[in-house]
Amino acid sequence: MGVYENSVLRVVADARGLIVSVVGFGSYVRGDVSNISDTDLIIVVEDSAPKQEVRLLDEKLNALEFKHQPSRPEGIATRMLFVLARQTGMFVPRFVCERSDFMNLRFHRIFHTNRLLTKLLSPTSIVLGSIFSHARTLHGDNLLVHLRVPRPSMIDWGKSLVMNLLLSVGAAFFSLVTSHAVTFSLEATKWSLYSTSFLAWRDSPRLSVVIKRFVESPVLPRYLNRFMQLRSDPGPDTRFIWFTPIATILIHGSVNQIVRRR
Repeated sequence: MGVYENSVLRVVADARGLIVSVVGFGSYVRGDVSNISDTDLIIVVEDSAPKQEVRLLDEKLNALEFKHQPSRPEGIATRMLFVLARQTGMFVPRFVCERSDFMNLRFHRIFHTNRLLTKLLSPTSIVLGSIFSHARTLHGDNLLVHLRVPRPSMIDWGKSLVMNLLLSVGAAFFSLVTSHAVTFSLEATKWSLYSTSFLAWRDSPRLSVVIKRFVESPVLPRYLNRFMQLRSDPGPDTRFIWFTPIATILIHGSVNQIVRRR
């Protein structure tokens, strides 16, 4: 684990009787960290925890986030993008939720997303299945063994397509005014890959393994090669950004092709 994660665990250790569990997921747990990876932690507190103590915990965690991840988006367009992204849970390093919300997989309560957007656009079964198929307990009780994530459906597939298509189209238009748009194109591609792969394979391995499945199908080998290059060294790439909406459709449309090669 990195400095930020260890700092969070020290804060958690001081909050005795408040914290039930800390769950890690994402790139750091999978072991495929890139230059645009962020930390992903779910901090589960008791339902009976005093609200004032939870707020104090949240303030301490906010201070750690500011200290260890000090870069902030600059420019009006970039700030707008990041504010909208955080409403969907993107680029948020940690989430604090109550035990009952975690155990009942209440998505919007766990990840503090907009409830309406979650209901309309979030492929919750795919996202939860992808996360908890590789998540690890870093502190406290192992609640993961008690979770029962519902099987994803083609409705979830459709929501994933729409959500990532909107994200990639938005990134394309915002690329006219901000150089940070490529970050959102990369996120749209990453989640398109993970969603389609999870729907076909029911697992969530390293991103390099997921990409290998698509390239061997073959699905967009040149585009995915550029995707990996940009994850290692992000920078403006207008052609990549404007092709991403098409790639999003092709990746989601390849689910049957991936299944046949399984």
